[in-house]
Amino acid sequence: MSLNTVEEVEYALAKQVPDMKTGFVIKTHYGSIDFNDIIEYRGHDELNKIVNCIERVLEHRLRILKLDICSINTAK
Repeated sequence: MSLNTVEEVEYALAKQVPDMKTGFVIKTHYGSIDFNDIIEYRGHDELNKIVNCIERVLEHRLRILKLDICSINTAK
């Protein structure tokens, strides 16, 4: 998912972020970072802190996208 539209970010916040609280994997060109084991070794608190950070980043992204839409609509 690209997260370039309001709808994509809203979907991520509604569905994907809550699901991340059970564990997730970040894939990069250099390999994967597996956060599934954090629950077993560190507990839900640490995983929830990471998920909360991701949620804040996506909420910020959503605000930016909505501001961009407003500025485009007012410029017309």
